[in-house]
Amino acid sequence: MKEKGAAEVETVPVLRRDNRGKAILTGTEKAAIFVLSLPDADAKKLLEGMQEDEIRDISRTIVRMGTMPTDVVSAVRQEFLDRFDAQVFDIRGGMNRVKDLVVKALGKEKGRQMLKDLQQGPKNTPWEILNAMEPALVATFLSSEHPQSVAMILSQLQTEQASFVIDYLTSDLQQEVIYRMAKLGNLPPGAMEDIEESLLTELNALGATRGVYSQEGGGGVKKVADMLNQMSREISDKLLAYLDEED
Repeated sequence: MKEKGAAEVETVPVLRRDNRGKAILTGTEKAAIFVLSLPDADAKKLLEGMQEDEIRDISRTIVRMGTMPTDVVSAVRQEFLDRFDAQVFDIRGGMNRVKDLVVKALGKEKGRQMLKDLQQGPKNTPWEILNAMEPALVATFLSSEHPQSVAMILSQLQTEQASFVIDYLTSDLQQEVIYRMAKLGNLPPGAMEDIEESLLTELNALGATRGVYSQEGGGGVKKVADMLNQMSREISDKLLAYLDEED
């Protein structure tokens, strides 16, 4: 009989099954099957999180392992997934956690640049801020502005938000603003630069940062009609009557 050389390894014994047909496997054999069932990149990540002796035991088992039946592989994968789902995880966010993940994923240079961008925060435009504010607060904020400025500002807001804001303006200011908005038409970006700059200064207390003007809004009859449709019947009727008188 030929003796086994030093470089030779034992082959895995014939797969044993219990009286219900379930494969009888050790924990290491199950781990080896699960690793082999994963894509190479995922298997590599899994092994990187193990101790050296665990990797050695799994590697030895893989060397001895032949082709596993599909039902055995499926059962092992399901067992691991069930255990994973049953765990209670301590998931924590925050900048420290992001630092670890981003630097590991992108490397030091790219990771640091991304972290720098994250720490600077989002660059909101004044229009985004005004759209997110309570309409009553926006109305108070605009109450001291010239009607033309108010009309130009509201023309850049979402139609629903603009209609809610107008509900909170005084009756006289409502009429002035609606009339001016109807006459505005579409505004080129340059027409709003001074107003945007002024708004950013006044909204600075809310944490706004310099944004790029990117609104596609504008005034005009359609904008006003859409806004009136979302206002209370009483206010919209009064404003329509005022517009008819002016025209």
